[in-house]
Amino acid sequence: MKIVFLGTGSSIPTKKRNQPSIALKYRGDVLLFDCGEGTQRQMIYTDISPMKVKYIFISHLHGDHILGISGLLQSMGLNKRTTPIYIYGPPETEEIMKCIMKLGFHTTFDVYIQEVPTDKPQCVLDEESY
Repeated sequence: MKIVFLGTGSSIPTKKRNQPSIALKYRGDVLLFDCGEGTQRQMIYTDISPMKVKYIFISHLHGDHILGISGLLQSMGLNKRTTPIYIYGPPETEEIMKCIMKLGFHTTFDVYIQEVPTDKPQCVLDEESY
């Protein structure tokens, strides 16, 4: 297992800090926690393949946590990704993702969105392989 901090900053990037995103590499998959603007560029610097991202978990819907998703999905499509991606986030995630998907690009893979109620703590993903 490998945990990589791709960005730990806030809404405005600095020379030393990118917007929030953390990648967890495990058994060939990448689980991405938040996807701030510039995340895919940070992935290049850390040798994390966007094509290996299986899950994206969004902590909340502020721009600094989600504005990198559209570029990431577009790059995956341009690279002919075929495996689905799963996006988990708070209520309204599906509506926002539908807007993102209308930005003039198409994907070559399925995007599954699961909204997670935020009124109480709960398990979001439970897979035997992890």
